[in-house]
Amino acid sequence: MNTRRPSRSSVSHRGRRVIAAAQAPDGTELARVLEVAVGAAKEGGIIMARKVGADVIKTKVNARDLLTEVDGEVQRIIETRVAEAFPEHGFLGEESVAAGKDASADALRDVLRQGPNWLWIVDPIDGTTNFVHGMPLSAISIGVAYKGELQAAVILDPFRDECFTATLGGGAKLNGSPMKVGEESTALEAVVVTGYAPTDASTDVMLKGMTGKHALARR
Repeated sequence: MNTRRPSRSSVSHRGRRVIAAAQAPDGTELARVLEVAVGAAKEGGIIMARKVGADVIKTKVNARDLLTEVDGEVQRIIETRVAEAFPEHGFLGEESVAAGKDASADALRDVLRQGPNWLWIVDPIDGTTNFVHGMPLSAISIGVAYKGELQAAVILDPFRDECFTATLGGGAKLNGSPMKVGEESTALEAVVVTGYAPTDASTDVMLKGMTGKHALARR
């Protein structure tokens, strides 16, 4: 497993949430953060779209948790763009941390010691299994926190040219246009899409949670 730590690693600042919750970033700075996040995601998306179906170079936690060279390539692009624009910001990319909860906890402890105000959390290819099998059902996911509170997010689907963005208190947008919830008022009228971790334990919890809901919806 890859145990290398990025030189500018980060996860959320849980330990400082109480202190930081009352503070908010400057609006101009937040807009710039979102701009850089979108640009970096789109640059990485070009590579994703071109290399879908890439070979697996490593299996992480299990046979469904895969890694390709493209994961690392996309992550490096995003990290480079962040470093160029905001050298003082922290960064954690999924492919720079060893697999498993313990490694994630270690990464969290590492960054809490460093204490950057801005923290970028990136999954360079969210849906690597689909990507490996040539299915255009994966995305680049970026979250940016300020002093422990998520402020901005970008999800880019390079195969459909869809870029979802959101800022705290600013709503969500698709390709720059505001999004809104549907007008359906009951579960029978709605289409529900869900997902969960590919483990037996997660499947059991998910199915139990849905048991009391299935009578309210079409399957």
